[in-house]
Amino acid sequence: MNEEPYYFEIPVYRNSMNDYLKETTTKKNKILTDFYAYNRAETSSERILDIFHKVLWHPYQYNEVIGWICLYIMGNQVRGDYYFISSKKIRQNIKRKRFEYVGKAFEHTLKPHLTNEEIYNAILLELEKIKKNKPFLKRHIDLNAFNTIAEFIDWQKLVEKLNSFVHPRKKITRS
Repeated sequence: MNEEPYYFEIPVYRNSMNDYLKETTTKKNKILTDFYAYNRAETSSERILDIFHKVLWHPYQYNEVIGWICLYIMGNQVRGDYYFISSKKIRQNIKRKRFEYVGKAFEHTLKPHLTNEEIYNAILLELEKIKKNKPFLKRHIDLNAFNTIAEFIDWQKLVEKLNSFVHPRKKITRS
């Protein structure tokens, strides 16, 4: 684990939102099919759907996350650490998640005098590359928030100010 401050965290999901919605729809349809097959008169289909939404459904954005890529600057490099859940089998509805530091996802040396757009594109390229490697293969790296704010960031200033080789920071002591 590094001691440099993270400036952005990117969620990694078990699967994409579309796949999650397909799974959820399949489960909901199975529950309704089973309901109609057994036709329990004491329970309405609305009640079954209410139970489904209270017990089985959960917000994708917070409950399907299985890892994080944390971006930071070290010298003239942009780097990403990653944290993943400690579960041996990643499945839907993991109840007790515990995230562990796994290692460096990537590091990219930035050439001097890059434009804001070139710095952003270099970071984006690294994030796209790691999608093809374990443990990110068949997982969904959600770049929506990262891409949304990218045009508003002065990447040159960010790299300059977070460069600990130029601007040393006090060591953080952790107890």
